[in-house]
Amino acid sequence: MKKKKKNTYSAKKLKKFKKLIQKKLKRSGSELKSMKGLRLDQKKYIAQADMSFSDDSRRFENRAFMNSMVTRMKRKNKKYKAALARIENGTYGICEKTGKLISEARLKAMPTARFSISAKKKKTKIIKE
Repeated sequence: MKKKKKNTYSAKKLKKFKKLIQKKLKRSGSELKSMKGLRLDQKKYIAQADMSFSDDSRRFENRAFMNSMVTRMKRKNKKYKAALARIENGTYGICEKTGKLISEARLKAMPTARFSISAKKKKTKIIKE
């Protein structure tokens, strides 16, 4: 008789994943707060500074870079929150494409993963073709 593979992680493992995600969310939240502060300081400095054209363009380029970093951090935080929601509703660690468990190693490396490696490869292959 074949042993059926269970389709969820144990409560103990889910608790570990939850702690990991909460830790990462807290860290990225503080980084986001810091970046927003830097962005505000940068904005104030630009408004007060008397700059040449080359200084002006460099500062606006830096500001655009800072804005993209803030956007990226917001997106990352959103993914962490979504992963925590999946833990709460019992779908964390289950591939959205195949319905099979995502490997523990993948979830440790990328706790926000929604697809198994094989499903991700298939998805990427389809996009490239």
